[in-house]
Amino acid sequence: MTKTNASQITYYHLRPKLLLLAVLFLVACAPKIGPEEIVTPEQVQARLELAERYLVEGEPRLALQQLLLIEPKAKDNPRLYFDLGLTYMAMGEDPKAEQAFLKAIQLDQNYAEAWNNLGQIYLVQGRYSQAEQAFKKALSILTYLTPEFAAYNLAQLYLKQGQPDLALKYAKLSIDKNWRYIPGYILTAKLYLQKGQLIQAVNLLQQGVEANPENPQIILNLAEYLVRAGENEQAKKWFRQILELDPSCKEAQVARDYLGFLP
Repeated sequence: MTKTNASQITYYHLRPKLLLLAVLFLVACAPKIGPEEIVTPEQVQARLELAERYLVEGEPRLALQQLLLIEPKAKDNPRLYFDLGLTYMAMGEDPKAEQAFLKAIQLDQNYAEAWNNLGQIYLVQGRYSQAEQAFKKALSILTYLTPEFAAYNLAQLYLKQGQPDLALKYAKLSIDKNWRYIPGYILTAKLYLQKGQLIQAVNLLQQGVEANPENPQIILNLAEYLVRAGENEQAKKWFRQILELDPSCKEAQVARDYLGFLP
């Protein structure tokens, strides 16, 4: 049973943080829903929102119970099958997730989030040609709100296939699609480093820090690359910045270790 890379999975209504909070608030304020017969569209909607809440809270089995209850009344709803796909992925049931995403796409050919997640399943299964087609389809849909995910996933795909130039192209594209996308900066810098272009990697990570000045992860990457470049004083400045931002985060412990041995 394969495990997908959850960080680049697209989450329909679960995706933006504000919407996550909205779903949690609305459903938390609603009364508990019992196992009564599902009849009205409003009941279907309430169950969907409850299932999505369970997914956010890391309870996929509870989400699955809700989704299966409403399936007989929502067979034409692509969102239902998208949520089923997410649920099965969270449970490690990739074959079932694949079928659910395919059903969502059958109902809505422009469901970019479903195409991206389907590509994720193909990627971890080594079905690279199908993964490439799915990610590119997602990228081609202009209404896709997080195209950086699909671009990043294509970069990972080409990296696995030993095509670093194409990997670099799509890693950079992920930043073009979202200038604050931290995984895109980190992967692009890594690919520059593999090509022996350390200065380009450092410059890129500096842009990433400018875009995300309070994120310890991107700051740590910049500091470590500065160490590689022999810029220890600059690196120490950024390590100290991490400690000021959040002395309890995991990046802070790494920063302390560096500060302990750097001259």
